[in-house]
Amino acid sequence: MNKANGTVLIIDDDEDVLLSAELYLKQFIREVITESKPTNVIPIIQREKVDVAVLDMNYRTGKNDGDEGINWLRKIKSEAPQVEVVMMTAYAGIDLAVKSIKYGAADFIIKPWENQKLLATILSALQLKVSKAEIAELREKQSYLKSEGAAEKTELHGRSKG
Repeated sequence: MNKANGTVLIIDDDEDVLLSAELYLKQFIREVITESKPTNVIPIIQREKVDVAVLDMNYRTGKNDGDEGINWLRKIKSEAPQVEVVMMTAYAGIDLAVKSIKYGAADFIIKPWENQKLLATILSALQLKVSKAEIAELREKQSYLKSEGAAEKTELHGRSKG
């Protein structure tokens, strides 16, 4: 089986979550990196050229409002907007999912996850990143062609039989 070309970073304070996600995803994705401390996320993203980050929403004991995850999501999107972020939490709610999407998350996963759902969500985020890069490239080419076309107004001369 061909592995998806991409680098996925999983951030969660639960080592068991990291291990299970890593063992499963490594079968399908070229590179999977795990990290238990969200404070290390930005340096890892910059160093490893991460495509998708799967980000837990709660890190401190007793916290389950998702504010920590939203804070880290905003930092990631500010420092590395090209990284697609999938939010993950055991304390799911529609409001939290909507808030995540509002701040730039590509999707939202509820723990405990179903393996196929986790994989499908990450593969979709990888494809979203590729699509966004292609759109940016096409827009750049379009802009260039428009500026070149405006700069070079040439006349065409010809003859026809008639």
